[in-house]
Amino acid sequence: MNRDEISWTDQSAPSMPLALAGVGERVRIVDVSGQRTTTKRLESMGLRVGVECEIVQRQGNGVVVQVENTRLALGTGLLHRVRVDHVR
Repeated sequence: MNRDEISWTDQSAPSMPLALAGVGERVRIVDVSGQRTTTKRLESMGLRVGVECEIVQRQGNGVVVQVENTRLALGTGLLHRVRVDHVR
């Protein structure tokens, strides 16, 4: 990671990129990485460490996730910046 990138991490669980989660899966965000502008953008949309979300739909390379009462459409680039763990 270069000096312009930041990462917020919960190291307690194995994780995977949000891009690999399947439709209907509930996941908890354990890491958000990237340049400061990217991480701030994701945080402003509600995607921050500790938040649970559900994969609602996949279309092409994009995914629709539900975070609380909001649905967000995310492209591949952002999906790989967010690491998640399955909610048990």
